Amino acid sequence: MNPPPRPQGRRPEAPKRSANHSSPLLRRVRNAGLGQIGRALLVLPALLGIPLALRLQGYGRTQSLLATTSPRAASAGPSATLTAAGRQRAEAWALAIAQVARNLPHRPTCLPRSLTLWWVLRYLHLAPALRIGVRPPRSNGKPAIGDHQASEASTRLPSAFIAHAWIEVDGQPIGESSDVAQRYAPFEGSISDLFDAHP
Repeated sequence: MNPPPRPQGRRPEAPKRSANHSSPLLRRVRNAGLGQIGRALLVLPALLGIPLALRLQGYGRTQSLLATTSPRAASAGPSATLTAAGRQRAEAWALAIAQVARNLPHRPTCLPRSLTLWWVLRYLHLAPALRIGVRPPRSNGKPAIGDHQASEASTRLPSAFIAHAWIEVDGQPIGESSDVAQRYAPFEGSISDLFDAHP
């Protein structure tokens, strides 16, 4: 006696991947439980590569590369507003970047550190803005105590003016003192002109 025929059913379909699935890096960056060691390991390649890219390609091309390798920043609106939780996470990444930078043989200056933070915060779906401020030297030619350790962290221009780069989200400095915009007058022109002309 022949066995009964098997029912001709449709094979179960493989689960489809969502069109807006997150990349592994995006999932790691947005992981709220990621500790400082994990953050440090993620920002280390950027802190090593961005200074080299700035030296070889200039600011404009480096910033464009970072933009194309990170999610689009949040547009203006409620989603771009910096919440208390968002600020806490942003400050944690800023701290990780500062800690890693301090322990590198060639310490990155404020610009590559700021670009690293700018790149990371886009993964958090924030709207980071790179700010550049300038100030003239003191009358004795030395930075004043408390001026964000200008001798180490800032970029000296040929005119002896001192430029400093930092990141703001929703108008609030991240990883900086709240008066940084008062100590460094924000530069309103083209950032590429400021840095690419003086590598």
